[in-house]
Amino acid sequence: MNSHINSLENILSKMENNTNEQPPKAKDVMTPLEAAKYLNIDVSKVFDLINSPYPSIPYMFVGGEYRFNKSAIDLWMQTNSGVISN
Repeated sequence: MNSHINSLENILSKMENNTNEQPPKAKDVMTPLEAAKYLNIDVSKVFDLINSPYPSIPYMFVGGEYRFNKSAIDLWMQTNSGVISN
């Protein structure tokens, strides 16, 4: 659990430290289906990753719906490369 929290804190810290980064544009925020297509996985796997204790995919819950920031997913993939989730 602590490693999961540390991973998310590292991702947030890296995003906050990048002062050149612009706020996310509408096209940078994806639905679960768009995130699945971006990651080339089935949408059911996206929901598995949301519920996974580690490495949980970074997501937001806005207006009762899941949303995914493309930059956060890119960073999450870099940070968790080599980690295999069932």
